[in-house]
Amino acid sequence: MADFTAHGRECERLSKPQDALEAYSSAIQAGVQVFEALKARGALLMRFGQLQHALADCIHALQHDPKDAGLWIRKGNIEIAIGRHQDGVASLRKALELAPDAPEALFGLGSAFHVMGRNQDAVNSYQAVLRRDPNHVAACSNLSTILIAHGHHAQGKQLAQGAVVAAPRFANAVFNLALCHDALGETAEAERVYRALLDIDPNHDRAMVNLGTLLGRAKRNKEAVGYFRKAMKIKPDWTLPKINAALTLREMGQEQYAKDLVAKVLEEEPHNLLAALVHAVAALPAVAKNEEERLASRGQFEDRLRAVRTSLTSATAADIETATGAIQPYYLAYHSDDNRALLAEYGSIIVDAMSRFQSLAKARTKTESDRLTVGIVTAYARKHSVWDAITKGLVKLIDRKTFRVVLFSVDPRDPCPPDLQVDQGDTFVSGHGSLSQWISAISEQSPDVLIYPEVGMNHRVLQLAALRLAPRQYAMWGHPETTGLSTIDGYFSGAAYETDDADHYYVEKLIRLPGPASFYEPVAAISDAKPDLAAPNDGMPRIVCPSAAFKFQPENDQVFVDIVKANPTADLVFFHMTKRWISERFEERLRKVFSHAGMDFDSHVTFEDWMSPNDFNRYLAGSTVVIDTMGFSGYNTAIQTLEVGTPFVAYEGRFMRGRLGAGVLRTIGMDDLVADSCEAFVSMITDVVQSSSLQQAVRARIADTRHKLFEDLSVIDGIKQELLNPSVSPHS
Repeated sequence: MADFTAHGRECERLSKPQDALEAYSSAIQAGVQVFEALKARGALLMRFGQLQHALADCIHALQHDPKDAGLWIRKGNIEIAIGRHQDGVASLRKALELAPDAPEALFGLGSAFHVMGRNQDAVNSYQAVLRRDPNHVAACSNLSTILIAHGHHAQGKQLAQGAVVAAPRFANAVFNLALCHDALGETAEAERVYRALLDIDPNHDRAMVNLGTLLGRAKRNKEAVGYFRKAMKIKPDWTLPKINAALTLREMGQEQYAKDLVAKVLEEEPHNLLAALVHAVAALPAVAKNEEERLASRGQFEDRLRAVRTSLTSATAADIETATGAIQPYYLAYHSDDNRALLAEYGSIIVDAMSRFQSLAKARTKTESDRLTVGIVTAYARKHSVWDAITKGLVKLIDRKTFRVVLFSVDPRDPCPPDLQVDQGDTFVSGHGSLSQWISAISEQSPDVLIYPEVGMNHRVLQLAALRLAPRQYAMWGHPETTGLSTIDGYFSGAAYETDDADHYYVEKLIRLPGPASFYEPVAAISDAKPDLAAPNDGMPRIVCPSAAFKFQPENDQVFVDIVKANPTADLVFFHMTKRWISERFEERLRKVFSHAGMDFDSHVTFEDWMSPNDFNRYLAGSTVVIDTMGFSGYNTAIQTLEVGTPFVAYEGRFMRGRLGAGVLRTIGMDDLVADSCEAFVSMITDVVQSSSLQQAVRARIADTRHKLFEDLSVIDGIKQELLNPSVSPHS
């Protein structure tokens, strides 16, 4: 009688799988070596993906030998693969009864528990595998996947590295290793490993998207878009690379192309939340061509928010975490209009979206401590304009007898600041966790108060601010605009910035701290800057307007023509941005205004390249006068200018964001350099430029009074009084 089973194995050896299947089937039909043939055919059917037929062979074979642990493992793995998880777990447990030390049974259980969301059971199973077989590559890799998902990147990295050493071309392990490098801030290594993975698997779409995202963060936008486009070709139905490409193209100045790409996604998926949000916010251009476009963009933004709210109804929790804050209406703050209604609508949508995660917040733990726990949630726990002006002073000087400080930095690059008083019980929490991990991390500290210095500048900060994670929650003026969030109870601003009727510009209760609401420490290197290092060689007066180009709105362009007309021998200076296309668009718009006025732009206006901080300060020190930005004033510009002793002329607008420079000048008694109209602004600038004696007098007054701007303890005292005797209560 023919040995069909032996023939089948020979066919497999010769890479003739179809012939092998026929041979095993013949053996089963002939009743010869049925058990062996069923096992062999079942294994081959699994390779072909014919899982239901493979399962039938497995069940049939077990009728012949129910004590074959390997068959129970196979049966369990097949059942898990076809979605019968409970049956799969039962089969694998049966295998372990027969062979308690079988790593593959434990590994299968780990896989089943992972799919079922029983992560701790999965971790236990994978760890049991590794105790028996420390070199089990798949267990190392899968365990690292779970650890990564829970924010344990250092442990995940160690496991992934072990798996990669054992199996350098095991794609899942290599991918996990790249993820960990990226999360731990090891950007160069992350890029190297992602590229190595794409050498192993050129069609690994997730690696392409992640590498593109990494490159985008490094401002290597052209390369980033290239990887997003490759991922789009490999997986045409995947939305994320399309949206990422659109966001990156927008950063590159290809705004219309980006809008078209998002609009196409919305045609295919009308209720895609991420696409709807991007579409809404992208209505606001970085640099409007003219006043008509600026006004129209506000209406478009408002209209598109309705589509965002509609999309929210069908969004999953994962959709919401990905979409919320991916792009924010940052440029809206530079409009000289009352934004409260628009931001309240936007904020309402964000709060509604984030309410899906409120249940993840742990119940507060009552403590017997007499101290209040104050949490500060920021993306800038390092040298940055927000840290320097606002957060650093609060962290450094708030009374530790009364308060315990917990600083939450959502940027994993931030080191623990030296101003945090760990020996007094302060805590620093940083990392690259998921939203749920951050909610848990904040909840575990049981803050009595949470303070958000700069809502509107980072997606994770926005998400957390839109939740109720403390009994009282405050925003500060790091982004000088209402947050629009009903979850923020109070807004710390400065009395020097706010009009008497400013309260109705805020969703939150407005709290006016003394003066300019900052505790600013002077920088010695700036005060030592030498004006002659950057003085104009030709002796022309230099009028410097050093703000970012997106701050200048079309309605104010005529002012620059008027300044030049009044000071025809002066050089009016702006700065190119690192995103040069933004400043080039502003320059193009300004050239048209000068041309319309019949003036030669190049004879009067200069655009300097962006400078290092030291070079910039020397440049300011050597300038005749530095002027404010109308509509969105610059606190840091004003304070840096005064610190190096150069005259500064401010323009006092309607809203706090347009009154920062004016507030700084009024604090030191230099109200005479604060203009409240275009005519007064031009006149004050001209007076300084054309009178050397006035320049000297202003410099002398600055030297005598600027100390009032530095290290103002009354601001810290004002915050302390509010926290101890709150004027706010949580919104219902």
